[in-house]
Amino acid sequence: VVGVVPASGVLFKRDPGVPLVYGGFAVVLLGGALSLVATRQLWAVEERRADGPRLHAAGLCNRNLTAFARELPELLRDLRAPQQG
Repeated sequence: VVGVVPASGVLFKRDPGVPLVYGGFAVVLLGGALSLVATRQLWAVEERRADGPRLHAAGLCNRNLTAFARELPELLRDLRAPQQG
């Protein structure tokens, strides 16, 4: 052994693309989380006719369509019920 060179084995480096990769990962996580959010839309139009007003209603949802199909007639039934108070 001629000489000993001290070395720690730890290397420091800087990669300028790392924040971009982390930012892209955050966007992907946010998009995935937002795709799990259930949205419902309900439209109602009143048509005035000679025999009385008529309400046309329609709805759209992106999750649990069977529950929405069950709740929409219940909502319309509640609209027909007389208001108290």
